[in-house]
Amino acid sequence: MALDLIIWKQLLISIDADAFALCNTIDPMAELYYSPLRITKTLGWIGLGIVFEYLLPDLADGNDAVRFELASRMLDRYESSFVAASDAQAPFLYVFLKACLLKDKKELAERVAHLYFVCG
Repeated sequence: MALDLIIWKQLLISIDADAFALCNTIDPMAELYYSPLRITKTLGWIGLGIVFEYLLPDLADGNDAVRFELASRMLDRYESSFVAASDAQAPFLYVFLKACLLKDKKELAERVAHLYFVCG
């Protein structure tokens, strides 16, 4: 789990430094579809690490704060891309929301779910 934590920290730095860190600037029209997919997959991978640590405590690194900080920054930066664009997003979103509930991050889960189900 230590290797993914390095990636999450680097991604957090990239998002802070560049507003378009998660965007493909070559084909901006395609981003209307692919950006929501990319964001949801990233949330899912963040959540998967948290769920794994919950199920296998020996893997726990105690850095859930970094993972949830990344998710919060993504939400702040790319809120308009937190939309349902495909059924393929469902498992990733479920895993992230489950991780939020496991770690008592109900407000974050509600904010994300609201964007996908109410605003979308």
